[in-house]
Amino acid sequence: MSGTAGDRQIDWTLMGRQVLGTLRLDLRRSLFSARALAAFFLAFAPALLVGIWSLTPFPAREFSGPQESVVMFSVIFELYVRVSIFFSALFLFVSLYRSDILEKSLHYYLLTPVRREVVALGKYLAAVAVSAGIFFAGTTVIFLLITSPWGLSEQANYLFQGPGLGNLLGYLGVVFLACAGYGALFLLVGVVFRNPVLPAAALWVWEAANLLLPPMLKRISVIFYLHGLYPIPLPRGLFEMVANPAPVWLSLGGAVVFVALVLLLAGWRVRRMDLAYGGE
Repeated sequence: MSGTAGDRQIDWTLMGRQVLGTLRLDLRRSLFSARALAAFFLAFAPALLVGIWSLTPFPAREFSGPQESVVMFSVIFELYVRVSIFFSALFLFVSLYRSDILEKSLHYYLLTPVRREVVALGKYLAAVAVSAGIFFAGTTVIFLLITSPWGLSEQANYLFQGPGLGNLLGYLGVVFLACAGYGALFLLVGVVFRNPVLPAAALWVWEAANLLLPPMLKRISVIFYLHGLYPIPLPRGLFEMVANPAPVWLSLGGAVVFVALVLLLAGWRVRRMDLAYGGE
């Protein structure tokens, strides 16, 4: 196509290659960083506690089999999202740009002929891949441990002849959206605020207070959309205010739109970011 309008058209194929190039570059850095070690701890420390519980007589006393024990998993998973996934996203995503500034390597990205928001998207996707992979493994281990005390035969029946495998896959989908949602928020925090402590604390309080917020304000959070996708409803009483979650279509569509809007804001901020190593 000739003319200036054609020159201004975005080459989506080129942008896709640039995103993948940044993703590959950052994937190894994210996976073998100290921040990833913190994510591994947050993902598997609960699995260790559940493993100890599964070896005691308590499971047989409290539940008749895997079908009932997953109620306990639903409670643990709620805390898993609010604590483990939330704080792992804080460690992994806030530092996507701050680590490059501290290591004085950010200018290598900025000097390449790649749009800044493309670099940001590649770095974000790399961190999502790392965090989702870690928490996929952690969630699967916890789910299998909670349904294991009654023997492999009972567990296999629940997984492959009952709803077990479908429930597990549903929870893994929630894990992915949680990593993507909280990751987008903390990417934005990392590129807007020099000190992320207060913004992170404010986000923690906001997510925790979601149960008490009016319906319109609930939608400005990650946990609101996740609740509508839980395969097993949270037990009444402990989480009474979580009743009447959003329908699946709203939860899934709302989560995608929420993440997209936050990423657009982060991309807009990255385009206007000034490089000043001396200020850190």
